[in-house]
Order: sequence, then structure tokens, then C-alpha cells
Amino acid sequence: MTVSRPASIVLSSFVLLFLVISSPGEAALTISRQERLVTHGVKYIHLVKRSAAGKYQHLHILKVDYNNPKIEVKPAFAYGIPGETDPTSTIAKYNEGIAAVNGSFFDAYRTPRLPVGLIIRDGKIMSKSLLSRTAFGITRDRTFIFGYPRMTGKVKTPAGTLNIWGINRPRKLDEIILYTPDYGQITHTNLTGKEIIIQNGTVIGSIEGNADIPAEGFVISLHGKSREAQKYLPVGAKVEIDYGLTNGWQRVVQAITGGPRLIEDGEIKVAASIRRENFRSSLLRRNARTAVGINRNNEVILLVVEKSFRSVGATYDELANHMRNMDCVNAMGLDGGGGSTMYINGRIVNKLQDGWQRYVSNALVVQAK
Repeated sequence: MTVSRPASIVLSSFVLLFLVISSPGEAALTISRQERLVTHGVKYIHLVKRSAAGKYQHLHILKVDYNNPKIEVKPAFAYGIPGETDPTSTIAKYNEGIAAVNGSFFDAYRTPRLPVGLIIRDGKIMSKSLLSRTAFGITRDRTFIFGYPRMTGKVKTPAGTLNIWGINRPRKLDEIILYTPDYGQITHTNLTGKEIIIQNGTVIGSIEGNADIPAEGFVISLHGKSREAQKYLPVGAKVEIDYGLTNGWQRVVQAITGGPRLIEDGEIKVAASIRRENFRSSLLRRNARTAVGINRNNEVILLVVEKSFRSVGATYDELANHMRNMDCVNAMGLDGGGGSTMYINGRIVNKLQDGWQRYVSNALVVQAK
């Protein structure tokens, strides 16, 4: 696929500063700073910091000015659907991105490889898992929200109303799950449930599992005790679906889930968030890290802290401090480790932990109109 590259202004050389004293409260000394313009409203900065212990950290920063209406940040899936994987650079290119970082955590050990938490793209709920982690959202009027989104949903039929337990995620014991075409072509469910197939608002049939999802419809998957609900959904029944998010998330058109929460209203919240979001200890070690935040200038900040032969990576506490030193008032982590990647106009700017790009479920892509 050939992807056109949006017009951009690129500085002919980096701005390079040596031995810049860090801001008050910053634990590390900034020993070099390189900066260039990616396009109007998007700036790339490469910082090298040195700690008191003599350890070096390479920080790769994208500042995305949301005062510029021609710039957008949005999640994008590998192959356009939940459950597939591809390198961050490939996802960016297929979505005409001028820049991108890797996105949410995902289940790398089961098929389909589904993301953790909520992902919304262009107003559509693409995926919503059970795990409660911090999410970052952008509303239609280009304001920002961080928090723990909740979803409600109902299936309305002439015979009664059913509550939806979840949308576009694996079905569990006794649940009623809704699958839309945004999830892909099939539900990926096992044969222990009952799948009700609805097209153009009418029940057209049912099977025991892994149903095709109609392009102009959806599938309602019933398991265990919830199978009794099939009596409300005979062939020919008219069905109406009413689902969405609550508590301010109704207005969100782009969203991605990460964790832990790094900064909340200017205060570092790492320890409390790690406990609330149940991060296991293996995720807390020093590692390559990716984060997203917003600062006081209405800029989206995307950060990758490199772990390589030249950079020691970061803990979540260090990641939070880096985001606060970039004037972020709210911030959260994204997936890290070998997947931490920053792509800008055709190349990866950070040294990769494994020496090669890992395949990821999704990315946060910067687009220029």
C-alpha cells in the first residue's frame, strides 16, 4: 500500500543543547536536547538525561498541539480490527499517520490478541474488556478526559428487555455479550453459548458459537443461565440495541486504555493506581516505557523512554516524573517493554529493546489533515 505523506516542515538540523540544568524537582541532569518540527503543530524532542548514579536515559517526546484543528490523535488497530497484531510502524502507515507510539496492553498469549480495556475510534466502541484500567479519551469538541469509563447496554425486544454485560470482548460464564461489525467478521466464541444473529434490526437465525457478524447488524451471544434469554429472540423478532458509556464518556470519540495513572490533576498517583489497577510485580521493573498525557498548553504529550545499550529504561515513578517535568497535568502509562516504539515519518526514532519491532495490537497515531 502506498501512503501519501502529509506536507510537513522539517528543520534542516537539530537544536542541540549540552549540560542544561534540569528544572526544580527533577532527579536527573539533562545533558543533551535535540528538537525538530515534524509538521505544523507536532514537535519531536530527544532528551538524554543522566541520574546521580551516572545512569543514562534517552527520552523521545512528541508534542502534539491540539489548538491546531488539522492535527488529530486517535487509536488504530492492526488490520483495522481488534485481535490482530502488526508493528507500530505498519499500523501508522496504513492509517496515514505522520507519527505514532505503541498503544494499549493486550493479551499476547491467546488468539484473538485482544486489547485491555476500552478503545473507541471515530465514535465507535471497538473493544471493551472487563479489566478496569485508566483510559484516555478525546471528545468531539477536542477536550480531554482521563478515568475509568463505564458502559451500559440493553437489548429491547417486543417480549422484554435484556441487559448487555459487555461489548466486543470474550464471553464469560453466564454473560450476554454484544458483537458489532467493528469487532471483525466473527465472534471468536466457543461452542458452549448461543449466538443470536440480527440483521437490519431483525433476528435472522442462531448457532451455537463463533457466528458471522452481519455487516448491517450484530450478534448477541448468550452463555449458561443467560441462554434462557433466547426465548425473547425468536427468528423474526424486532430488536433494538441501546448501549453506550456514562459519566462524561458519552461525548468521547477517540479513547485508549493504559495504566497505571501517572498524574491526576497535577499530582503523581502511581502507587495508588498500581494498587487499584492490580498491576502485577513483573510489570513494575525498570523497562522501556510509553506514556500519554496532556499539558497546560493543550498539547498531547507522547513519551517513549528507551531501554537499550545506551539507556536504562524507567520505573513508573520515573515515568511520572518525566511527564510532570513536561508540565503534564494528567498522564497514564501505555504498554511498554519490547513494544515501546516511536515512529515519525517513515522511521523508528528510539533504539528498540529487542533490536526489532514487536507486533502489537494497536497504536496511538498522529494524523495531519
